[in-house]
Amino acid sequence: MPATMVADVLEGQGYAVFLKGCMGMTHLIGSLDLHEIVVQLVFGIGAILATVLVSILGLIMHRSHWLFVAGILVLGPTYYVAGLFGALWFLIPLLCIGAGIVLRRGNRAMAATLMVPVYFMIFLVLLMYTIGLATE
Repeated sequence: MPATMVADVLEGQGYAVFLKGCMGMTHLIGSLDLHEIVVQLVFGIGAILATVLVSILGLIMHRSHWLFVAGILVLGPTYYVAGLFGALWFLIPLLCIGAGIVLRRGNRAMAATLMVPVYFMIFLVLLMYTIGLATE
C-alpha cells in the first residue's frame, strides 16, 4: 500500500461529521463513510481480532480448519504491513495454512510454533495503531 494511502487511512481514524440536530444544535458523531468502514474491517482491528480469536480457538480445540480461516482473515493486515515495510510479510498467511496442515497431522506444538510469526506481525500492527492514536 503506498504511503499516501496509509496516511489517508490513518487520517480517516480521526474523522468526525457534524450534523444539525432538530433544535439547530451541532452534534459530533462518527462518520458513516462506507469506504472507511470496509477498510477498517478488512485491514484493521476487526480482522486482527478475528484472526487472533480464530487461530487460538483452532489451536486449543485442535481444529485445523480454523487455522485455514485465520490464514484468510490475516490477508488484509498482512497486505497492509507488506505495503509499509516491503518485506516477506506475504508469507504470514502461508504460515497459518501450514500450521493447519501440521495440526491436522497431530502435532499441536509445531502448529503453535508456526503461529508465532503471525502473532508477532499482529503485535506490530497493533503497535502501529497505538502509536498512530497517541500522536493525534
